[in-house]
Amino acid sequence: MPSLEWEKSVSSSTSSSEANRSYTRWVLALAFVPGLLLFIYGIFLQPLYGDLTRIGLFSEHEFGWHGTQESFKEAAYVQDSYKQHADVVVLGDSFSRAWPRQQWQNHLIAQTGWSVVTLDINAVSVDQILANPVFQASPPKVLIVESVERYFADRVGKMPACVPANTQSAARMMPALATEPLHPRELPSSAMPRPQQWNDVKLEFVWKYVRNQWRMARGGEPRADVGKLALQRSGLFSSANQRDVLIYREDFDTRKKWAALPMSDMSCRIQQLRDKVERKGQTRFVLMVAPDKLAAYGPELQDTQWAHASQLPELAALNPQTMPRLDLAMRQAIERGQPDVYLPDDTHWGSEGHKLAASTMLTFLRQH
Repeated sequence: MPSLEWEKSVSSSTSSSEANRSYTRWVLALAFVPGLLLFIYGIFLQPLYGDLTRIGLFSEHEFGWHGTQESFKEAAYVQDSYKQHADVVVLGDSFSRAWPRQQWQNHLIAQTGWSVVTLDINAVSVDQILANPVFQASPPKVLIVESVERYFADRVGKMPACVPANTQSAARMMPALATEPLHPRELPSSAMPRPQQWNDVKLEFVWKYVRNQWRMARGGEPRADVGKLALQRSGLFSSANQRDVLIYREDFDTRKKWAALPMSDMSCRIQQLRDKVERKGQTRFVLMVAPDKLAAYGPELQDTQWAHASQLPELAALNPQTMPRLDLAMRQAIERGQPDVYLPDDTHWGSEGHKLAASTMLTFLRQH
């Protein structure tokens, strides 16, 4: 009898284990299938590349660039380290730092042969650069302070208050950049396609995208982080969507930010900074303001209220010896129909924008 009872017990245990295994398989299948479907849909949406598609929950399938972008084999400039002499020191934000192998500084170096150091404007101040022993011992030809338009007014507002009596610039002997011989460098580069590997699919983004699309299908409002505005014509981007442009929400607030500081006061503070940099007559100061994407494409929009969204022309008119007209160069290229001056899925320039920034900067330095 004990043997029979043991066999019944084993049989019952085996049956229970089989039921548990079957239950576990069903649970795993129920979890796996939705994940697989999201992954397959993510391949269709294409892996993320741009900040606007990521922030605004738009797909690269619709707004990803389909041309190629020029990428150098390696960055020709030094980033985040100022321990040796450089002909040019750049203090900038993501428009000078985001993609070191694609940035405009590489194009400037290729055209001139100059050495360049790039520092983070959010971590280093102009005063710190001027106090750097390397700067003191061997000043650069040029100090370029670069800022995107949307944050420029905030940055100027943190500068010392304007003292008009201190802004009477004396004529100083600056480096003779207009006549200095250039020594172009051949920098290896190649055409870079947009990454589309399946293992770059982010399931978290795909889930948020699906949830957002479902919410809008039920009458919900689109996300306010990024705006999708209709264009007057196609051909301005290499993306599948030729009808619309993605704009970062903060671009719409730029004019309001600039209005907080009178243009004359802003210009006066810039002049004070210029005087500080150029005091010894050895380093030229240049202010490089990268236009917002809204400012660059405003005249191309069907909504004409954004046709003149930028105040850069007014500021540049007050500072002709300090500001190269990047805004004008970008606008003219876009008017000619140049695609991807700015990337369709991003707030930043494409290859053409970086090339324009470098050539505009060099022309400005050689003419003044």
